[in-house]
Amino acid sequence: MFKFFTQKNFSYQFDETGCFPVKLTVKSTKNGKSHSSDTWIKVENLKPTLNSLNVQVLDESTDPVIVNVSTQWAQDRDGIIQSYLWYYYTDGDSEPQDFKSTTTSK
Repeated sequence: MFKFFTQKNFSYQFDETGCFPVKLTVKSTKNGKSHSSDTWIKVENLKPTLNSLNVQVLDESTDPVIVNVSTQWAQDRDGIIQSYLWYYYTDGDSEPQDFKSTTTSK
């Protein structure tokens, strides 16, 4: 399926990742001559990033200890962050513990 654009500048959102051929043709309004150039565009899914985590212990005297964790400046450069997966590790078990999923960074 080919898409044609007649504007000098345009944007296009790809629905999938991969490599796609692009052909640019410029045409003179003065004499009607044209020139074309072909290239490929690589579309890939970029990983979301975050600057740091904010950790706050609510009350150290409780058992279990309750800790609030939030992200700082989380961003997804090629989309929208859909969810956050939260879990922790213990000294005695290298497997992730107590998975939680949220839609906000707090």
